[in-house]
Amino acid sequence: MEEQVADLQQSIFRGKVVRARAASSGEKIADAAALFDATLALMRDAIATDNPALAPDEVQAEVLRRLRIARRLDEAGMYRPAGTIDDEP
Repeated sequence: MEEQVADLQQSIFRGKVVRARAASSGEKIADAAALFDATLALMRDAIATDNPALAPDEVQAEVLRRLRIARRLDEAGMYRPAGTIDDEP
């Protein structure tokens, strides 16, 4: 059963990769923007849930603070690209 699940997961992943590669540049940019917007909404919801006393503008300020931290980490070169499915180990 585990092998069937693993095969299904791999098949779904490969399907997503094929669809992503077939997308136009405009579609990829639109998808990235939508994903970022959805991520920001999740961040706002999580911050508001963890800190119910915060006003909406304070929640937004915390989102921006966290984004600044993420940018500093990125600019400092703390992370490396993970590669793609086709990369050889």
